[in-house]
Amino acid sequence: WTFRAKQSIYHMYDEIIFRVFKKEYKTPKSYYVTKEHIDKYFTGKNTVCKNKLLAKLMSKNQGLLAEIKDILLIKLLWDTIETLDENSTILDLLDKKIKLLITEPRYKKNIEELNLLNPKENKIIELNKDISSYFQKRFQFRFPQKKIQRLILAKYPRIDYSAANTILNYIATLFFDGYSSLSSDEPDNTTFVYQHRR
Repeated sequence: WTFRAKQSIYHMYDEIIFRVFKKEYKTPKSYYVTKEHIDKYFTGKNTVCKNKLLAKLMSKNQGLLAEIKDILLIKLLWDTIETLDENSTILDLLDKKIKLLITEPRYKKNIEELNLLNPKENKIIELNKDISSYFQKRFQFRFPQKKIQRLILAKYPRIDYSAANTILNYIATLFFDGYSSLSSDEPDNTTFVYQHRR
């Protein structure tokens, strides 16, 4: 990626935040990544099989490619392209990535430790939908740890605090882009941000 392309990605994030607060603001289209960016990303990875799949997708599923507007979605496309076809949508891409993450060996072993009913994978997906929906309705992108813990305990009232923390740690590892304390004076004021806002 060139400096200019990286700069466009950072500007795009700023525009999204700005638009949340200023509805009348129009986002310049030049901040979105294009099909050329997608092609350059795949070409730069130099994997013939995935490049062929991208070429096939470019000819048969323009709608999906048109919805890929940021670098994280390009990365998700790269990770899931073997499972996509001419009928796939952006939601399919996100769904397949979530399922890949949950079944990945380094995370699969940890899911068995969670105090949830089987199938645990479905319970994690349902919980993430609830968390996402709750915060989207409030236009929040940062999630306080205390609130997520309350949501987990409300959804699964039979679990204890230790189990709630284990579940939170699991989903934080898979889906959140790190976490930070807003203030060193308040170490229990940890917040989380999803890796991707969709």
